[in-house]
Amino acid sequence: EPRSYVEASKSAEWADAMTEEHTALYRNETWELVALPPGKKAISCRWVLKLKLNPNGSIQRHKARLVAKGYNQIEGWTTSIVFPRLKRSLYGLKQTSRRWNIELTTKLQEFGYVQCPHDHCLFLKIIDAYFVGSLVYVDDILLIGNSVEEIIVVKNYLHSLFTIKDLGFAKYSLGLELARSEHGLLVTQAKYLNNILKDTNLLDAKATSMPLSPGIKLTVDSGSLLPDPGAYRRLVGRFLYLGFTGPDVSFVV
Repeated sequence: EPRSYVEASKSAEWADAMTEEHTALYRNETWELVALPPGKKAISCRWVLKLKLNPNGSIQRHKARLVAKGYNQIEGWTTSIVFPRLKRSLYGLKQTSRRWNIELTTKLQEFGYVQCPHDHCLFLKIIDAYFVGSLVYVDDILLIGNSVEEIIVVKNYLHSLFTIKDLGFAKYSLGLELARSEHGLLVTQAKYLNNILKDTNLLDAKATSMPLSPGIKLTVDSGSLLPDPGAYRRLVGRFLYLGFTGPDVSFVV
């Protein structure tokens, strides 16, 4: 993944991805050009460039997002240049995620979906013998149900509101690999586990029957401080998620 706009602009794939993002922002009328009021400072933007991967690790697509530096709001800077005033929320602003969540929740409820009181990311619609569930993670939506017709209906409804991209049957979601067969649905996390091993340089490590030798006593005084405790904390978080989503390894984790 490129580290800067200059580096990305030299790649045809990343240039196409940024053009696609610009086109979507203009199509949605995200901003309009106006004169910057005296004493006000415009919030600058930056590109976030990520590779979307297939379950086997191959590149699915190049994804570019133009985000506002919502953390960069400093008072006292004055100018009178022309700048884009937002008509819609843009990635990176502090209020964007909340406004999007409110908008999507409202539209789903208007379409007959009920928000689960125990998991606000889950919306259900049950009528007679069929049901459809909508699982929301930021702006990714996973649809499940026993009525293909109703799933198509809700996809068309969402597309009319937000211009969604239909990725077909789910194959990978939040670290879970999904494979369908005549016997049912198989859920694995091989790629998620391999990524952890790769990031910790343990791909070639030998297997062991248990995580720690019996009898080891841990103390707060032994060992040395980690140079980057953030990396260790991220690793613990990934293991916690692995324990929640993989019951077969939850005891070891």
